[in-house]
Amino acid sequence: MLRHRVWEARTLRVIGQALWVSGERDGARVHWERAHAMFAEMGMPEGDEVRELLGQVR
Repeated sequence: MLRHRVWEARTLRVIGQALWVSGERDGARVHWERAHAMFAEMGMPEGDEVRELLGQVR
């Protein structure tokens, strides 16, 4: 169901943010990459926000 995938992607984004704040840069990147891929697959503009977050770790 699409709604579940949206919330899964949002959850991955938030987990990535928590990891970033705690200094776990690699973990944040992994979660944000997964979130970005999911948002992009669903054609959601939230993917752009996650791409900006990824810019911090690349």
